Amino acid sequence: MFGLGGSGLVTAHALKLGGANVVCFDDDAGRVDRAAGEGLQAQDLRTLDWSGVAALVLAPGVPLTHPVPHWSVDLARDAGVEIIGDVELFCRERRKLCPAAPLIAITGTNGKSTTTALTAHLLRETGYDVQVGGNIGTPVLELEPPQPGRHYVVECSSYQIDLAPTLDPTVGIHMNLSPDHLDRHGTMENYAAIKERLVAAAKVAIVGVDDRLSSDIADRLELARKPVCRIAGERELTNGLYARHGRLIEAHDGSQVEVARLGGIDSLRGDHNGQNAAAAFATLRALEIPAAKIAAALKNLPGPAAPHGGGGQARTGAVHQRFQGDQRGCRGTGARQLRPDLLDRRRACEGRRHFLAGRIFPEDRQDVPGRGSGGGFRQDTGRPGAVQDQRNPAASGQGCGLRSRGGRGAGDCDPAVSRLCQLRSIPELRIAGRCFCRRGACLA
Repeated sequence: MFGLGGSGLVTAHALKLGGANVVCFDDDAGRVDRAAGEGLQAQDLRTLDWSGVAALVLAPGVPLTHPVPHWSVDLARDAGVEIIGDVELFCRERRKLCPAAPLIAITGTNGKSTTTALTAHLLRETGYDVQVGGNIGTPVLELEPPQPGRHYVVECSSYQIDLAPTLDPTVGIHMNLSPDHLDRHGTMENYAAIKERLVAAAKVAIVGVDDRLSSDIADRLELARKPVCRIAGERELTNGLYARHGRLIEAHDGSQVEVARLGGIDSLRGDHNGQNAAAAFATLRALEIPAAKIAAALKNLPGPAAPHGGGGQARTGAVHQRFQGDQRGCRGTGARQLRPDLLDRRRACEGRRHFLAGRIFPEDRQDVPGRGSGGGFRQDTGRPGAVQDQRNPAASGQGCGLRSRGGRGAGDCDPAVSRLCQLRSIPELRIAGRCFCRRGACLA
């Protein structure tokens, strides 16, 4: 395992609990010392005998190809060792434990966090057991074990997709494309191709077609005879699902039927949120959930929550603002760097088992003594409360309560960072709306 940040440590612990023999390392000596202090075997991978290595598990923040491959990647390739990430481990274990557990994987340059949380909310409102995580909030290997009827809603970054060669969602959602992370993918064509892999491998693909590159992806999938549902927030469609004037319209061969109304839902105003709502609605339809049930769940979408201490009762004018933000136009250019204390959601593991049961590699590793067969590695429910209205901290009475990486105080974050706060009464969106800042750039 290389890369011992928050999600990397989670992965290393999950592998160890599942019975794998894990050797881990990081270029940061402090992280290596921390891992060793937590009972992990830390060793410089340059001194390792790679002939006995089954896989290099790479943290998503470590360069795989650009600007140059990390030295650990070169070592693995020279030894003929596969290179994978945490999402790939999850997919393999899901196929072993419960392949019938639906996996909804969501990607795109913008809007994926909102769509992930909205999809999870609608599934819960319609009565389903839902686990949500990945690139949003909880690392994917900290989710509850796969079991029949349990739905997984997983946000996937391009880094995670690049490290998940057998990612096979039940429903794959691609929102949109615009230049981003090109320092890690080299060209826009490479970046688009990685995003396309998620929907190309899905049983049902849902593709936003408001931009040309994404529309081309939908065309290629159709030519390959893949089931595709087009979605849009900025244009009418003759086939697919689109938002128009506060309504969701389902179109088939030119005929149009209104399936839901978005008017009056402050949290979903704007074309970008129309596309987000269309994606979530189309996902539930792909899972054969009746349109009427989905529309009713949309009506129950909570509005912006009250500030801390408000008990959910009062909503000030400053807090009850339109959810006009999103990720468009405020992308960071560097690798995603989240605060370790927010990503570090590992549990005290003594006496518990993780659902990774040693079956993560092509062979079953039956020779691992004392290996569990799955079961309850329970999720920590001690999440911090909702964040505040960061676009107008003075009006809500408090700032965001988190200190940015650049050293600014609580509540003085860049306004772009707070765009998800308007839906923070949904637990997943409280996570998505937290202040992940780096030099004032919005990285959520």
